[in-house]
Amino acid sequence: MTNNKIEFKGGQLIWATISLILFLAMSSMVMSNSALINHFDDSVTQWIQTSFGLPKMDYAHGLFNSWMTFSATYGDAKTMVVITFIVAIILFIRRYHILSLWYLAVVGTGGLLGIMMKNVIERPRPHGHLAIDDGFSFPSGHAVSVTLVCLALVLIFIPMLKKSWAKITAYIIVLLFWFSVLFSRIYFSAHHLTDVLSGVVLGVFWICIAMAVYGMVSGWLKTVIFKKSKI
Repeated sequence: MTNNKIEFKGGQLIWATISLILFLAMSSMVMSNSALINHFDDSVTQWIQTSFGLPKMDYAHGLFNSWMTFSATYGDAKTMVVITFIVAIILFIRRYHILSLWYLAVVGTGGLLGIMMKNVIERPRPHGHLAIDDGFSFPSGHAVSVTLVCLALVLIFIPMLKKSWAKITAYIIVLLFWFSVLFSRIYFSAHHLTDVLSGVVLGVFWICIAMAVYGMVSGWLKTVIFKKSKI
């Protein structure tokens, strides 16, 4: 019986494959300037802007706008890095040395992958986006980073909590924040819908691949290098 917090399962590779196919399909359509995906994204963006206008990031225009502002502000890469380091430090103190380093590596490399893809694809942002949101649009960097951080919390770290009420509370907070950050990127016209969806599936792909790798090599790492580490 293994005590690994992440075990290798075939389902990880299946989800990774599905996510990769979806990401490549959306990427190819964006790069080829597909009329289908452009019409879809423009329709969604137009509906959002008709429903909400062109909101500003501030805390002076109602509760919902304030929540969207909070989500967009604290769902950025800097906050995700802080959360990642806090979780990694806690894991390291609890002697999950391999898992701690794994989490740092997954979020760091996944974030860099998102940036690299954004600069390869070079999709412009939607009309009406805020001046603070510069650079290219596909995939959404917020979506990639928040998916990497939150999905790892949901699948791996929250289940490590012992109290049921603590697990339920943590699940609600993490999932609410995750989806709020994703919607805020569309709400402020920072991204097209497929920019956000592509960021999510890229994050899912990277997490699933990383979980599969961890499940295959963590036992060896514990035996050879991290002999005092829990896995």
